[in-house]
Amino acid sequence: MDPSLFQALGKYAGLAGISVGVVLVIFRQLLKLQIFSKLVGTQTYRLLQQLMYLTFAIGVIGIGAWAFVTTKENPSHSITGHVIDGKNKKPLTDAEITLSGRAESARTDGAGNFALSFVAAPAGPIHLFISKEGYAAFDRNASLGQNIEAELSPSDPVPPPPVEMTTTPETYYSDNAASGACKGFGAWASVCSPPKPAGWTITYQHFELTGDRAGCAYAICEPEGPITDTKVCYHFRTQGHDEECGHSGNTGIHYSKGVLTVVWQHPKS
Repeated sequence: MDPSLFQALGKYAGLAGISVGVVLVIFRQLLKLQIFSKLVGTQTYRLLQQLMYLTFAIGVIGIGAWAFVTTKENPSHSITGHVIDGKNKKPLTDAEITLSGRAESARTDGAGNFALSFVAAPAGPIHLFISKEGYAAFDRNASLGQNIEAELSPSDPVPPPPVEMTTTPETYYSDNAASGACKGFGAWASVCSPPKPAGWTITYQHFELTGDRAGCAYAICEPEGPITDTKVCYHFRTQGHDEECGHSGNTGIHYSKGVLTVVWQHPKS
C-alpha cells in the first residue's frame, strides 16, 4: 500500500472531523437555548435535516479549499513543464503527459506548457512520458516540484512496403509496307509500344525489319521521336531495285514488316 494514500486519507478524515465538530458546537448551543422544546415534531425533523446538510456542506467546502490550496499554493505537489518541437523549436500543443503506474495525466496548452497536479503525492521519483502523434516519445524520471523542458523529435515516416516487380516481354508488328517502284521509296510505316498503367517502365527494346527488306537492307529504319522509359516508336520505308526497272511484269515493289520487341518492368499482380 502506498504510504501517501494513508497521508491523504488522514487529511480528509481530519477535515471531516472539523466539519462534524463545528456542527456539534452549533447543536450544543441549540440545546442550551432549549430550541427543541419549543418546536413541534415536523419542525424538529426539519432542523435536524438542515444540520445534516450543513455538516455535509462544511465537509465538502473544507476538502475543496484544502485541494485548491494544495494545488495552487504548494508547487511541490505538482510537476510542470514546457514541450517544443525539437526541429523548429516551436511549442507543441495537445501533447499528452502520462505517468507510469498512476492515473494523473495532463495535456499541453497553446504555449506548450503543462501542469500535472497530485492530491496523493508519490513517495519517490516517478517515470513521466510525453507523447504526440508524429513524434518520438519522450520519457524520463521526474520528481514533485520539478519543471521539465522537453523537446520532441519528429518521428521518421513509415516507409511503404516494398513492391514486388516482374518483367513481361511483348512484341508489336507494323502493317506490311511496300517499297517504291524501281529505286523509289515507299510510304513510311510505324510501330509503337502501347500505353501502359502507371508503374510500367521499359527495360529493353529492339526493332528489326522482316520480309523482303529484312535487316533494313534497301530501307530507312529509325526511331520516331525520343525513346523514353514508357514509350518507344520506330518508323521505316523501303526502296525498289535498279535492275527491276523496265522489265515486263515487274514493278520493283517489295513488302516488309517492322517488328518491335519491348521488355516491360512492372508491379507483380
